[in-house]
Amino acid sequence: MNLLISQAELVFDLIESGLEQTWLWLTVALVALAAIVGLLVWRFRRDRLRTYAKGAVVFAVGYAVAVLVSGFAFNMIKIKYEESLIPTLFYPILATVITVVLSVVILAILRLVGAKRQRLAAYICTGICAVPLVVSLVYLGLYFAEEIQPGGYYTNVSTLGLSLGVVGLVVIAVCVAIFCSRKGEEGHTRSVVYAGVSIALAFALSYVRLFRMPQGGSITLVSMLPILLYSFRFGPRRGVLVGFVYGLLQALQDPWIIHPAQFLLDYPIGFAMLGIAGFAREKILRARPAVALGVGCTVAVLLRYAAHVLSGIFAFEAYMPADFAAGAVAWGFLYNTYVIADGAIAIAVAFLFLAHRGARRLILALPSATAASVKVETADSEQVPVEAQETPDKEQEVTVQGAE
Repeated sequence: MNLLISQAELVFDLIESGLEQTWLWLTVALVALAAIVGLLVWRFRRDRLRTYAKGAVVFAVGYAVAVLVSGFAFNMIKIKYEESLIPTLFYPILATVITVVLSVVILAILRLVGAKRQRLAAYICTGICAVPLVVSLVYLGLYFAEEIQPGGYYTNVSTLGLSLGVVGLVVIAVCVAIFCSRKGEEGHTRSVVYAGVSIALAFALSYVRLFRMPQGGSITLVSMLPILLYSFRFGPRRGVLVGFVYGLLQALQDPWIIHPAQFLLDYPIGFAMLGIAGFAREKILRARPAVALGVGCTVAVLLRYAAHVLSGIFAFEAYMPADFAAGAVAWGFLYNTYVIADGAIAIAVAFLFLAHRGARRLILALPSATAASVKVETADSEQVPVEAQETPDKEQEVTVQGAE
């Protein structure tokens, strides 16, 4: 029986590796093809460039959803066949994700139709979403107390250290969301739509792995980028929420959970830290948007790195190699450096986007009329004025005007 299980695991690992390589090279080929076609359209049919860009975005979202669905379905089949699904952990987390997604959809519909008492609906949805999340944490605590701790393998888990890490990062996220978000920022339909697209793109890109770590974690094809850019575009208040939801999805994609606080650090809180990327925009954007993007994204990636380091130090000391003499703290810092590499790739691509005028217009557009005139320094040090204009949905947008 054990031999059959080992063979099944080997077959699934081979299939998973093949799928990852297929997604990786197919994604690279599609990106290259889109870039070539875009250059040709820009060169010969510039009047059709906007139409092409919209079509490319729609195709990218559709492709992301296809990768997301196929990857998630394969994971569910693998978990069920290997009988590694723990119902008391999986289903409460799944219920949390479904509840959050449905709440977002409901709030978007209410906003679209202009319904009254939207704020009350938001409070009700938040309360409903909190129920399965609390249930998940309770079951995680029971699982740790009954199944993990008595086994003796995770005897060095520090509940106090994990809890302090959770509280510290939550305080940081809340303070940034309160004090660094733009004044007068209100929810609107566009931000909800962009949130859904960003989560779908990030989740799909997380399946396109460049390198997988032996004990969990991987370097992906810029899976952090959609969340970082969303936060920079709409501010840390919305960015933290989007990162939190994305972290819950990651818990379903690649679950490795032994403790409630460890679950929070490695998944919802760890990825919510990416939503802090927009904190530097309000203070620095008017002079140097590239600096604002670089500082915000770097701090966000480092905070996610800190979340995983805390989890590694206080929860996964048992996975430290026996011949590693530097201790659990050094191992936690060393092992999780893959987060730095993953973030560096995403930040580099973000700067490439910022260098492109059309992408820069999208990234720098403000959802509210907080800045009537913003000056953007381009690569050749020219000052490009940004003027607020009224969009069809009565929201203030920033249009970046520059020389061709």
